[in-house]
Amino acid sequence: MQTQTAWATGFLTQLLLDHLQRQYPSQMQKIDPRTFFSGIEGYESLKDPQALLMDSHAWLPEEVLREVLLTAERVSGRKEIACEAAVDYFTRAAGAEGKRVPSIFEIMVRTFDDVRSAALCSGLWAGAYTTFMRLQAVARDPVGTELIVLSQCDPGFRPLLATHFMLKGNYEGFVRLYDFIEEARLEEEFLQYRIRDIVSEFDGHAVEEEGEGLKIVESRGHRTVAVFRPVQLDHEEIPCPMPPAEAPESGNRLPADVTTEAASAGVILQPQLRSSGPALFRVLVPRIVSSRTKTDTAASALRVVQGGALRSGSVEYVFREGAFYEAPYSRYRFRWRERKRSALPSAGLEARIQKMTYLLFAYLQELKATQQRLLAYASENKALTVENVYLRREVQEVTQGGTPSKPLGESPAMRAVLDLAHQVAPTDSTVLITGETGTGKELIARLIHRTGDRRDRRFVAINCAAVPEGLLESELFGHERGAFTGALVRKIGKFEWADGGTLFLDEIGEIPSSVQVKLLRVLQEREIVRVGGNDPIPLDVRIIAATNQDLNILIERGAFRKDLYYRLHVIPIHLPPLRERLEDIPALAEHFLAKFRKRLRKDVQTLPSSVLDCLRGYSWPGNIRELENVLERAVTLIPASQATLTPESLPLEIRGGVQASPVPSPAIALKNKTAVPNIKDMIDRIEWQALVGAMKNEGSMNSFLRKIEWAMAQRAILEYGSKTEAARVLNRTYRWLRKLEKEMEDKPPA
Repeated sequence: MQTQTAWATGFLTQLLLDHLQRQYPSQMQKIDPRTFFSGIEGYESLKDPQALLMDSHAWLPEEVLREVLLTAERVSGRKEIACEAAVDYFTRAAGAEGKRVPSIFEIMVRTFDDVRSAALCSGLWAGAYTTFMRLQAVARDPVGTELIVLSQCDPGFRPLLATHFMLKGNYEGFVRLYDFIEEARLEEEFLQYRIRDIVSEFDGHAVEEEGEGLKIVESRGHRTVAVFRPVQLDHEEIPCPMPPAEAPESGNRLPADVTTEAASAGVILQPQLRSSGPALFRVLVPRIVSSRTKTDTAASALRVVQGGALRSGSVEYVFREGAFYEAPYSRYRFRWRERKRSALPSAGLEARIQKMTYLLFAYLQELKATQQRLLAYASENKALTVENVYLRREVQEVTQGGTPSKPLGESPAMRAVLDLAHQVAPTDSTVLITGETGTGKELIARLIHRTGDRRDRRFVAINCAAVPEGLLESELFGHERGAFTGALVRKIGKFEWADGGTLFLDEIGEIPSSVQVKLLRVLQEREIVRVGGNDPIPLDVRIIAATNQDLNILIERGAFRKDLYYRLHVIPIHLPPLRERLEDIPALAEHFLAKFRKRLRKDVQTLPSSVLDCLRGYSWPGNIRELENVLERAVTLIPASQATLTPESLPLEIRGGVQASPVPSPAIALKNKTAVPNIKDMIDRIEWQALVGAMKNEGSMNSFLRKIEWAMAQRAILEYGSKTEAARVLNRTYRWLRKLEKEMEDKPPA
């Protein structure tokens, strides 16, 4: 829950949703209110999300309002919908006085009874309603009906265009509460918004550099939409008014000890103090300054030299020629026109009203801080709950001796592995576990974690092959809000989640090269940078990686970085396959039998020797995992009246190990190594001229070998009836098999 970047009220959310429900009722009925809270920690189990959204006095995370704004644009097909909703809200509020409870914003505006005074307190609006925006209204003319409005979002925050329209709607809308106002307009002079952030809201467009400037192009056809050139902005000096609650008895001069903090109620720029006369703001003005006359106070922006429109569906935004973007802050001109009023509030009354309003907002800001602390406590409590569940699960999986609940075996080969695991557990050295699928690599990783100094912290596991390539980087390192399309909230990656503990990277050989580079940096620097972020985050994480592939072969193919391999290959642990330690099968089988006897409520006792002979006669290409699955199937299918497993309870290919058969099964042939010729013998059996002719027909040795790979893959699919099983037997990944299949299907026949 990102309370430090949260909108502090539900007022803006409520006015948006209320407008949408009245203007687009059929579309809004199709939207589940829970979707606005999706992915926001602490809000997953709301009983009545609709009530919370429609409570104008509620405090909601900024991500909620952001999603509501995007939904409003999709439903209406208009970027200006936020402005229209705000104006509509105040228009209806003007005629609803006394009929409902007004918002704190309405109370403040009606109390002032003066547009100028209310607008000059706009810094208090931002202070009460947001924690990421600073706002300031300043006046050139002490009595005029025109103000300069300055708006600035905090560094690192990427506002939506809707934020601009929401601000515009609030300024043009609040004056509807006064019956003496004829018209009001907020006109932009330059904006803080980044071009790339604006373009990210529209599909099918991209930003390209062009000289010192930028241009927006369509992704298809590369048609230029708009062009921007860098310019320098000038500045002007404007008298700085003091907050009424702190104004001296006479004069309008600031005290000599004024600092930025003391006058920071929405102030963006520090007042320039003078020995005589009023203090001044030095404010940027949209006048282009040439490079020859550039001063220290001038700032840069991008000016539209070729205008155009961004479109995504029915949503459109127009870049006007001559407009300015990417300035240090946004500047607006606020104008209004009043009818003649019969009576104006006295100066003394106005001062008291303004002072009361400042006190009201001071109270509101204190209330906001309290609410933020409560949200932080709720977030911390949620994290502790998750940690508690994790630790309970870990305790259930660990015996008193600290060994895995699933045994790995007591053969000499496995004892050597376990001894090495216990030896490296107290260290922080990176461990690389290799072995075939199903040999228990994750169990060894958990054993190292549980018997090491990090046992009280998290063990976080991720299967790198199970995550799509485009999402793996975000899963590992996390991402900032707005880093890419659909990144509506900040996401904490596996590395941060495992900080202080252990991160287990399973199937490390499947990591794409782009992520390998970043992983190498993490191992070297012990810090990460989230996707879309700039700040490095230091971490204390132990890395344990595992793979069922030969990384040296991947290195030769260029699929795995050699420098990353050496970073991972600090403590190598190799798990032997089950066929090389058949003496472990009885103990493993008895363990799984007891497990499934209890789970399935079957009164199946010990395994007879005939069943154990079958199990020992099989080569177990799936290793321990396959043994576990076989016994679960056998116990599941055994009749309730039968108390003992028999060879007939086992699959046919496993029973073949002790049955006479004129044609041995592939599994038995693999077990009986003398029945399988080596590669040289197989090649020698092929007529040499036929072999050379086939190779010449393919044009190259590589193409010929690729065809052999494909033939073996097809045979494996035929033998095992499944691409997943075929890939496993070939010691390849399903992704590799699908890639090979597509390559061969696309290749024209010879």
